Amino acid sequence: MKFISISNTSILAAVDGVVRIIGPNGQDLAVFEGMAVPAGSIVVLHPEHETVEFLEYQLELTDLIAADIETTNLETENLQTDEFSSPSSHKFHDDQNHHLVGHEVAYTDVDTSDSTGYVTVVLDDGEIGITAEEEGVDWALVIGQLLVSLENGSTPQVKENDEAGTDAGVVLSFSEEVTLVPTFSLVDTDGNEVTDGPFTIDPVTGKVTVNDSSLIDAETAQEMPITVLLTYGEGLTISVPMTIQVIDENEFDVSAPEDVDAVIDAVSEDANIGDTVGITASATDLDITDNTVSYELVDAEGAEYTGPFKIDSETGVVTVNGPLDAETAQSHSFYIRAISSDGSSATSSEQIINIIDEDETSVSFGDNPDANADADFVSEDAVKGTEIGITAAAEDDASANLIFSIVDADSNPLPSDQQPFAIDPLTGVITVNDPSLIDAEAGPSMEIWVLVESDDGSSELRQFTVQVGDVDEQSVEAPQDANTDADFVLENPTIGDTVGVTAAAIDDATAALTYSMSDADGNAVTGSAFAVDSETGVVTVADDSQFDHETADTMSFYVRVDSDDGTFNVQQFTVSVGDVNETPSFGQVDLVSSEDEPILLTQETLLASASDVDDGDVLAVTDLVYEGSNATLTDNGDGTWT
Repeated sequence: MKFISISNTSILAAVDGVVRIIGPNGQDLAVFEGMAVPAGSIVVLHPEHETVEFLEYQLELTDLIAADIETTNLETENLQTDEFSSPSSHKFHDDQNHHLVGHEVAYTDVDTSDSTGYVTVVLDDGEIGITAEEEGVDWALVIGQLLVSLENGSTPQVKENDEAGTDAGVVLSFSEEVTLVPTFSLVDTDGNEVTDGPFTIDPVTGKVTVNDSSLIDAETAQEMPITVLLTYGEGLTISVPMTIQVIDENEFDVSAPEDVDAVIDAVSEDANIGDTVGITASATDLDITDNTVSYELVDAEGAEYTGPFKIDSETGVVTVNGPLDAETAQSHSFYIRAISSDGSSATSSEQIINIIDEDETSVSFGDNPDANADADFVSEDAVKGTEIGITAAAEDDASANLIFSIVDADSNPLPSDQQPFAIDPLTGVITVNDPSLIDAEAGPSMEIWVLVESDDGSSELRQFTVQVGDVDEQSVEAPQDANTDADFVLENPTIGDTVGVTAAAIDDATAALTYSMSDADGNAVTGSAFAVDSETGVVTVADDSQFDHETADTMSFYVRVDSDDGTFNVQQFTVSVGDVNETPSFGQVDLVSSEDEPILLTQETLLASASDVDDGDVLAVTDLVYEGSNATLTDNGDGTWT
């Protein structure tokens, strides 16, 4: 077993009944209690009889500084007082040249009024522990030398999580020459025995072990003092203070970072690189050692953050690292990851930095004036409040307040009775205001003018178009003549000639209509004098042989219209048949008379076989020529001939 010597040790004599062996750093190495110590005495222990002897000799501080007591042969060394300069007439042995140890020697001629002296004993290598001339005297005990055995070759220590019974690496013992062996116990600062503390000691061997590991915590104390009490019989004790180091273990992971900056998390869009944003991350690893924390920014998936901010890995301060634009993004978010040197890591909650807008632009509808991706459509039977698929959206500085309104093309407010639509002034959502003003039959689409005004004083006007959806509101009506020309055809037409009639029916705006010829009941007919275009409703001549003014000066027909909503209707149309001046027909007239007898030829006689189909035409003979040779023809001048 290796013994460690206690160097530069002081034995202090005091009047309070306590003698302390003081080490070079001023700490107590041993404390002797329960002794009545006269003022100015040098204390010597008598191991065999467990008594304390006193040398009533007054020494100054410098008296023994140069003392040569390194010798290992105390038997042959007289240690006379003249070696210490004063008093020269006395020696540290009695008249029989016996050492002072174990003997009562009185020096009555010494002034003991000053009780401040003490003796410094230099123990340089532990060899002072050999036995002196007197049998049974142990100099190691006489000078109070306690030898500490460090079983692990280093400072006494335990881990903060060591179980009960774990060796603290400390054994208090004496040299082999020690004949008076104490019992060991642990005491508190008041000298009371400690049995429920963090450590315990074997009363026989002096081995210190862990007693209650819950009381050992490196985060609370990395050094734990204990006091070992050595008891030598009755009345004599020595207390030995010492320190046991507590080795930290990795018990804690780093905490999730929190923002300890009380400033609002916001920054101007005009901020410079390096400007702070109001976030300072702070995380802790409660372990005493291996607890250095660093910081980094990550995204929601834990990947490296690539946005316009960065964090100081040591201080946790977040700063601007790129351009900002409130019009593009009014806020940015990221997460902060704390990493401890023990390998643990933790991530903060989402950190949101608001971007403060600056007045840079005027209001504008921009390239996407309608924020609603739905079709711009309204049914003609929509009720008040129905959205029509238009959300007016304008661009301005992010912090600008915008107001939307519906106006006319000159930005004037619409009269109350001319407002088919309404707009939310804040959101720009357009809805139906007056359903009675929305009619697909009036038009397939409607125009809306929207005015947006910004609180920076700027404004802009924009036109929107909404399609009006038709609803099956009615059955098809009887067709009417959409042609303003006269309903007329000459009696000798050509097939395909128009007759001045264009059938046109009214139905829902989106209804598909088909026209055909029919009877009064809507039944299909064949052989009609007329035909109608199924799509346009234009009526034309189908059979020219049926047109004869002299037979009928008007002709009627029916047109049927069919709607794709399943309804149909019939309308009669009448066309006047115009007369054409046709050539009269003239047949042969036979006349019989006697020779030399005159014959009177009247109009009736001459026109007896003539005819003219034209209504109202009157036939008359205006000229008569005889081409024969056996008679003469005389014009009587009155429309007759002889």
